[in-house]
Amino acid sequence: MLTSMSGNSISKTKAASFDEILQDKRLGINTIGRDETHSDDHHSPYEPTPYSVLERMADNGIFEDISHLVDFGSGKGRVGFYLAEKKNIRVTGIEIENAFYKASLKNLSRSKKKSLLFFRNEPAETYQIPADADAFFFFRPFSEIILRRVMHNILESFYDNSRPAKLIFYYVTDAYRSYLDNLSELSLNIEIDCRDLFNSKDAKDKIIVYRIVPS
Repeated sequence: MLTSMSGNSISKTKAASFDEILQDKRLGINTIGRDETHSDDHHSPYEPTPYSVLERMADNGIFEDISHLVDFGSGKGRVGFYLAEKKNIRVTGIEIENAFYKASLKNLSRSKKKSLLFFRNEPAETYQIPADADAFFFFRPFSEIILRRVMHNILESFYDNSRPAKLIFYYVTDAYRSYLDNLSELSLNIEIDCRDLFNSKDAKDKIIVYRIVPS
């Protein structure tokens, strides 16, 4: 259990870079900034996945062969808007905080890809996994306790309707990694270092992709 997620900054958005501003403007959305107002022991502060990280994922083919991605802790919807526009992928964003959910709907009202984007305001652990969801994205949105509940739901969905599926993580904590590496249903697919994007020395600054495989 994390003692305080609100005080554990990943510090990817100390200041909005011109690239971040430009990308938001290009998509017609407003997702920039960090907000600790609604964080607690189990939920991280609002901090959108950097566009440079999303682009690195895209450049490495991580989003290929995906039709429906579920973004846990979707915040104001950046991941969904990026993928809908760049990869024409259907995305469902799950966000517990009502203020961020409302911000995602405001962004959606200006989007040209409305038909591909869906946002839900509910706890990640109560979300019923769709039978057609074949990818799941996590930018450390919540504690390992909640991750375990979410993974239970994902694996139950997989057993009910077996299909190829990816689990995509950015900035994986030691607690996450220990848990995920010991799940027999998962197979490590790829690790991509992102430290060069931020002149970082943090070994957790990477993308990790698992595939769900039969046990």
